[in-house]
Amino acid sequence: MENAQQALEAVEQVLADPELYTDSARKTELTKTLSQQAEIKARLDEAERQWLSAEESLEAMEAELLASEETTG
Repeated sequence: MENAQQALEAVEQVLADPELYTDSARKTELTKTLSQQAEIKARLDEAERQWLSAEESLEAMEAELLASEETTG
């Protein structure tokens, strides 16, 4: 996830260049960079969803463990 975040920062640095939007010779670069940005954001969103799902599962398991300890302890 950290690598994707770093890649997103690099892409967004490129997108911060105002000439990228005004220089017609860089239209292909702009299109490619915007596509990369969208792809990286989608990967980060999916990684975050997986992280949250795993965290919810862990919390549920911890609650089960505590409940079983209370009934047996």
